[in-house]
Formats: sequence, C-alpha cells, structure tokens
Amino acid sequence: MELLDADFAAKKLMCYRGIARVPLHALKFEHGVVVDKHRNLSDENVIRLEKIYEQVGCSRLQEENVINAVIDDDDLVAALSLHGMSLDEMRNLQWPQDAPALHLENVQCLSGMHRIEAARRFLNENDKWWIVRLFSYDTPKPVLVRIIESYSNEQKPSDGEIFRKIRLYHRENDQEAQKRWWSCLEKSKPKDLRQLLRRPSLTAGFDALIDMPGLWAKLQLRALHRLLVLKCDEEITLYLDHIAKAWKRIIRCGNTMLPFSAINTVTIQRLKLLAPKHSDIDKSLVIDLIERREIFPSQNDCGVRKTLLENICDFPGVIPSLWTFFETLKYLEPLCEALRQLLGAQMKRTIRSSLTGLFFPPSKNMVQLNKTEDVEIKVELSQQDAIMVAYTELWAFCSRHFNGLTAYTLRKETGGPKPHVKGPNPVAWQHLAKFAVSRGFQITHAKDLVAKEEHYHLELALDYLRKAKPMYPTFSSDHVQKVLTAVRSHESTKTHESILELPHLSLDRRSGRPFERDFIKEKEIMFLPQLYSGPPCEDVNLRLLRRDLFSRIFVSLDLQTADFRIPTTTPVLVQDVMDIDIPPKPLSLDAQHIELQLRYATLQQEYQSVLIQHKTLLSKSNT
Repeated sequence: MELLDADFAAKKLMCYRGIARVPLHALKFEHGVVVDKHRNLSDENVIRLEKIYEQVGCSRLQEENVINAVIDDDDLVAALSLHGMSLDEMRNLQWPQDAPALHLENVQCLSGMHRIEAARRFLNENDKWWIVRLFSYDTPKPVLVRIIESYSNEQKPSDGEIFRKIRLYHRENDQEAQKRWWSCLEKSKPKDLRQLLRRPSLTAGFDALIDMPGLWAKLQLRALHRLLVLKCDEEITLYLDHIAKAWKRIIRCGNTMLPFSAINTVTIQRLKLLAPKHSDIDKSLVIDLIERREIFPSQNDCGVRKTLLENICDFPGVIPSLWTFFETLKYLEPLCEALRQLLGAQMKRTIRSSLTGLFFPPSKNMVQLNKTEDVEIKVELSQQDAIMVAYTELWAFCSRHFNGLTAYTLRKETGGPKPHVKGPNPVAWQHLAKFAVSRGFQITHAKDLVAKEEHYHLELALDYLRKAKPMYPTFSSDHVQKVLTAVRSHESTKTHESILELPHLSLDRRSGRPFERDFIKEKEIMFLPQLYSGPPCEDVNLRLLRRDLFSRIFVSLDLQTADFRIPTTTPVLVQDVMDIDIPPKPLSLDAQHIELQLRYATLQQEYQSVLIQHKTLLSKSNT
C-alpha cells in the first residue's frame, strides 16, 4: 500500500545513512525491487549521456546527479572505521563535495543505471567514482519503491512503462501510486487509456502481461485510437493471450519457469518476428544471439541457456510481442472497416458477435479454393466450427481486396511510386456482399447490394464503353452484353492449382499492411484451404505469416487436403467475346430502364441538333 507522505518521510529519514564517494565497480543493480521496478538498460540512452559527458562533463558533485543505493550496515560501519568516521558524522554531511571516499564492494543502487553505465565508459580508469546517497539494506520495501519512483528520471518514462505501472498499482489497490503515474500522461492519452480500460476483455489481456516489463518498452499510447475503433475485441484478446503463452513457453525450463524479469527489453527486440523453427536464417541468428549473450543476459547457467535456445528454436510460428501486436492492428484495420461497413446498421458491439448473430448455416460447408472455385469440406464440423469457418473466410476475402473495399493503400516499395487509392470500388463491394450471403450471413445491407448487382454492372459497362469509344453517341444492348460477358467469362476461367513458391521475407516485410509486391502473392494464398491445410512452411514467407496469425485469432483447425471434395463449380471457357457476335441476352427491368434513359438522352441531343440546324436555315432564308 502507498505510504502517507509523513510516514514516508519519517521512515526514509530513519533508514538514511548519509552520502559517500563510491568506486564504480562497487555499484550493482541487482536488488529485487530494482529488477522489478527499473527500466531495462537502453544503450541508446547510455550513448546520449556519454555525449553529454564529453561536452560538459559528468557533474558528479551536483545534487541532482547523486544516486540512491542501499548498503549493509555492517559493511558501512567497517568502511567508515577505516576512514576514521562515525555513522552519525556521516549522517550529518549535507554536500556532495564533503562525501568521504569509502572502500565498499557491494552497493545495491536504486537509481542511476544509465548514468553509471555511461560513466564506466567515459571516465578514466583512475577516476571512476560516483556520489551515492546511502540507505540501510533493511529499508522497508514500500519506502524503497517510493524512493525509486520519486527519483529524478534519467529519461522520460515510456508510454508502455506508464501504462504498465498504472495497471500494476491497480492490481495492488494502490490509489496514490496510480494517480502519480496517471499524471505522467499528456494530451489525449489519458482519455484513450480510460476508454480502453472500460473494455474488460481487452484490459484483462494487457493485465496478463504486466509482470513482463520487457514487453512494454515500445508500446505507444497514441496508437490506442486505432485499437478502440476496430471493434474486433475477441481477435485482439486472443492475440494478447498468444503473447503471454508464447513467452511463458520460451522461459519454461523443465518443471520450472524463469522469473519474468529475465525477459528484458533487448531480448524482446532481438527475438520479435523471428521464426527459427521454420527458417535456417532465423535459427542461425538466434544461436548467435545466445552465444554472444545479447538475449537473456541475466541467465548465466549453461544448461538454462541451452534450454532457452531449444525453446526458441522449437517455437511454432512467429515470435510475438506488444510491438507486433500493434503492427497486426495496422493489418487488420482496413479489414475491420470493410466488415463494419458491410454490417451497416446491424453492427452491434463487435464484428464477431454481430456476424455470428446473423449466421444461418447453409446446407453444405463450402469454402473458396481459389478466386473462381468453391469446394466442400467433407469432414463433419461442429456448429461453432462451421460458423468460424465462414467468419474466417470473410476476413480472408477482405484481406485479398482491402484496397478495393476501402481507401487504404498498400505499402510503398523502396524507390517505387506511392500506391494510388483504388477504393472503395462498387464492384469489389458487390463481390463481398454476394460472398457473405452465399456463406450464410443474412446481412440486410449485403442483400441490398446483391439485389442491385446487375444495375451496378450495367452502369460500369456503359461507363467503360463511353471511355473506350468517346466518339460514339450511344451504345446498343449488344455492346453492353459483350462487355458483361467478357468480364464474366474472365471471372469464370479456371485457376490451375499448384503450390505457389513464395520468397523469404526480411524482417521489415513481416508486419503491418503488405507491400505492393507481397500483395500480389497475398491475393493468391488467402483462401482457407491454403491457410489451414497443405504442407508445413519451411521458410518465413507470406503463407507462414498468415497461417500463424489466422490460427491465433480466428478458428484453429487441422485440415488435410483430402478433407476437401473436388471443386463443384464448372468453369466456362469461351473465345475472345470482343471479336464475335453474341445473341443479346434479355435485359432485366432495371437494365431496360437505364437503356431507355440513354436512348431518350440520345434522342434529345439529336433533336437539339436538328432544331439548331432548322433555326440556322430559317435565319439564312430571311436574309
């Protein structure tokens, strides 16, 4: 519990021992409270402090640079005895320049990790010391915690640290400590965080990670607005749960688990997005990181380090983190927008709850094999699995066409032009609506779009003809039908199935929305049979990334190629319809109405032209 200010001041004074000049080699950062509360070492911040030291010096005698530490009372008394000073005399010292140089060996620091590391690198070998404010090693934990957190920060606390501390103290029911950390937030961040904390399932997902401080370093609270509007809480919660399970699996050594403090920020940064079980390149990198002690540096036991290496290299899929979590939200964002718009007025609470509430199972469990063919799943599915298969297919459809369904664009290739905005495209929306209805989702807006399908196609065909032949005043129904037939014959052309060869993805291409080149492949692989069946991935490619993500946040099925029947749709192969005459197909009433409007407009133009000619002739005859 939080100490009242008066109690804190009294207990702090009682445990205070004085100030001393301590050699740097004696300064340690291994106290249990420090390991739990202090930020992990940031090499970037150490380098920043080194540069400051080079410019203006260390300023070790300035009050604001004095660091706090605890010392065993017996060790301190022994060192003071050699110096000819009593404990009371030391307690009465006020200024850093009066601090005695004591020969101490085990001083556990409560603060100053970055400036001490920078000093070790900067100072000469015969000048390595620092001024330390000493407290008894028996100082109560609540007092130590308050000392640590009230210390003048070496760097502004990160958003992730603030978020984590707020939830940590909420768990401990420490109201005063919560208030202090809330006060660190600025601008719209408190509002966004409070909105998040009103969603119990999401809050629980983050709370499950608060004992792993290394995960939180890269979290940005300004990205919460993206999370709050997605309305895919179930998927978000499942991914957060995946992060917790992944790291617990990695640090499990036999029947025991390493302390969560072993997962420091550098370890998270080095391992995120790697898939060493599937990639020899990634595996070699992990082995090198273990051997050079760049990851899990606090673990010295060779047997433990060997087990950690085995756990990492045996991890199925891509290693996640809170950073990959927010990158995944960037990928899901346009998909969520499309599905929310498809639901329209029937959108309630979340996308999953809304769609499952509108699902009426069709007679057969059909899935898309490719862009033109459906196949039936032969194995019997539970009602819940049948719902989730159809639901997952909708997400896969949106992933293949998100740039046509929304105004979101692909990521630009290095050196390439910026991708153009292609959506929202009415034809893409027609296909999505038709697909949703075919899978059993009784969505009113989707049904309305399907009912207008011929109307939209006719308008687009006419628009194409006007642009292709701008000198033609009007077009017959034969012209329109040729365009429509050409499009439909192209859509029905059979796709020959084969295992698509996919390239190895570098780390920068493994997260966020897809790049332009990768999206070409994405449109070919984002079908349920490819995501949930087929041979295992032997490299970090797009198929592995999507399989891993979809199995974590949607349905988790283990299907084989034999579980799908032969495609039931029959492709229609035709000649180039633009070069042959095709008997006109009777138009619907909507199509006839549009054609009559076009003919009427053409006749009006012809009438106006004849009228002008008539008036011109009259004026000439009068003259």
